[in-house]
Amino acid sequence: MNKDMKLIMESWRRFEETATDKETHVFLFENKKPIKTDFNVLLEQYDSKQLTEKQLVKLWEDSFNYEYEQLLKEVDWEKEAALTADPGYKPPRERGALGEKIRDFILQKSIQLVELAKKGIGVAVKVGKTLLQAVGKFKESHPLVFKVVSVIVISAAMFALMAALDSPEAQAAIMPAGGAETVVPTGEEGGISSGAYEALRGLIHESDVSTEVKTKAMSLIDRAQQSKEVVDLAQMKTEFGQFADERGKTLEGLFKLAKGAGGRERDPEAAEYLLKMIKVGKSVVYKIHGAPTR
Repeated sequence: MNKDMKLIMESWRRFEETATDKETHVFLFENKKPIKTDFNVLLEQYDSKQLTEKQLVKLWEDSFNYEYEQLLKEVDWEKEAALTADPGYKPPRERGALGEKIRDFILQKSIQLVELAKKGIGVAVKVGKTLLQAVGKFKESHPLVFKVVSVIVISAAMFALMAALDSPEAQAAIMPAGGAETVVPTGEEGGISSGAYEALRGLIHESDVSTEVKTKAMSLIDRAQQSKEVVDLAQMKTEFGQFADERGKTLEGLFKLAKGAGGRERDPEAAEYLLKMIKVGKSVVYKIHGAPTR
């Protein structure tokens, strides 16, 4: 582990310690006036279905933008313009109290991101993008802060994804395309998790093939899901069996991207797409001779 990565991991551990039981706030607007509010109020309103996911993200982003603007207003830009003539000039974000406020602001928003990630991958990715865009402005002056927040954003997205895949239902009796080296979540018997099975259904539904092939492939994996023995799609010889196997390989590839397998950077957008496929898989209905395939 290089020196830079050690610093990142040490900062991540400090973040986890600081985040424990730390109260943070947001600003909600009433008649265009900002009202400082405990962040947990937002979470409680979302849990009680008073807020939709879209509303939750919008309120958080409005608060984020307001607080960020307040930070910038603390700088006397006319004075700063005059100071730039000094050879030893440092921008305000690198100096004293304001630098500390920026770091504290980023820490608070990172804590909120982790809590929001527990509500779903969609929230985690949308909020994470907002946070990264803001922190990106300090990439040169605070490179370590930028890297730590990047780790937090991607970790939060993965946390949300794995929570979505950690279904309490029984695993599907379908062997992962990656075999023993798979990165797809599996159960004790070696079959893919029920969440991964739903994602596979979504991938089949979204594919550009005939309805007949989709229907037969869906019937195949739906029967496999109910099987007492793990089914290896790679052994299927029919057109729809081979198609289902190809979708299984796509599923494996998406998980490799999302998890950062093979030394790659984790891809939160791949994680977001997997969650979308889970939702599609759960909702679509296919029928053969009028009878649902599951």
